[in-house]
Amino acid sequence: MADRNIPEINAGSMADIAFLLLIFWLVTTTMDKDLGLSFRLPQDVHPPSDWIPPEVKDRNVLNIILNSNDQVLIEKEKHLLSDVTSFVQDFYLSNDDNMPIRMRVTEAQIADTLGKLAALVIQAEQNASTKAQWYQVSRYNSHIKEWEAYKESRNLLGDFTIMSKRAVIRFQSNNGTSYKAYFSVLDQISTVLKDERNKLAEKHFNMTFDHLMKLKDTDPTVRNKIRAIRHQLPLKLLEPDPNNF
Repeated sequence: MADRNIPEINAGSMADIAFLLLIFWLVTTTMDKDLGLSFRLPQDVHPPSDWIPPEVKDRNVLNIILNSNDQVLIEKEKHLLSDVTSFVQDFYLSNDDNMPIRMRVTEAQIADTLGKLAALVIQAEQNASTKAQWYQVSRYNSHIKEWEAYKESRNLLGDFTIMSKRAVIRFQSNNGTSYKAYFSVLDQISTVLKDERNKLAEKHFNMTFDHLMKLKDTDPTVRNKIRAIRHQLPLKLLEPDPNNF
């Protein structure tokens, strides 16, 4: 039999086709995002060397310890991991004597505090000569801005309650703590705060705090509402470096 001539396949355009398929894949494919946990880091401040920090009362601190065996100690007593929620709820909502110090923000309280701070600034500026004294002046001015923000929040919420600035949930983990137990504690803390913020936002603004957060980039008017909710229900979490206890 005579040899048959097999026609060659023209592969000259295969590279172009592959390139077009690659572009199509890049345009149409969505990548998963690792959302993680959203925390606002504290500001980096540099007080003078002779500045003495204020004393923190025990009632202002909720101590949660997670050891290498994933056992949780709350206020030095053993508890179940699931008990963290109830303790965090009490931390934010309870008015018992062993809970963080709270203060009622009223119209009279705001006016009185702003007046006293203004007088302190004038007096401090007249007598300021050292770095520590000027640092105190800057602290008074920061407090004035803070109380002016409270004034705006009160216009939205009415009289409301703020926690002591020294109130904190101190969550101490261990280098041997499992990820599951570690994130279980963090999840309970964040869930309590999320739920309470949503309730407060629905009460005053007829929408959840989560919905307010979605609108903040497109509707600037919701930013003061978000700040007002955070004034009453701030994130109070301190995480020291893990240790080996």
